[in-house]
Amino acid sequence: MRKIALCFMCIWFIGGGTVSAISWEYPFVVWDGGVYQVTEEPVEEVGEPIGEVESKPDDQGDYRGNASNAYDIGTTYYSIPAADPNEEIAVAVENDEYVKAVYENEAPKGASFYIAALFIGITVITLLIVLYLRRLKKK
Repeated sequence: MRKIALCFMCIWFIGGGTVSAISWEYPFVVWDGGVYQVTEEPVEEVGEPIGEVESKPDDQGDYRGNASNAYDIGTTYYSIPAADPNEEIAVAVENDEYVKAVYENEAPKGASFYIAALFIGITVITLLIVLYLRRLKKK
């Protein structure tokens, strides 16, 4: 049993030591689970505020919620009248100046999501092994 636990710990530490870096190809904002590429196209008329930058991603691309690699925390997102917010939104850049951000893709899940999933998986497998070994001892 100790060998199994030691083996799982070794796998956990080896697997958890990987590092990746992301090169930001363009300025982006994340809103409602989608990544929007910020363009230089000005927006003259904006609708209601729909969100704001809540976090900044790190070099590994790990962030939660509404984030941006180019704008400060607190920068507001707005809807654009006559446009679907799932396709394009406006980002405040200065006082009463806005630029268009166009939907690119779904926001990737951060490393913490995968670490949590791995931890849960290892826990379940360990419990199943313990239960199996207890049954073998009873027979």
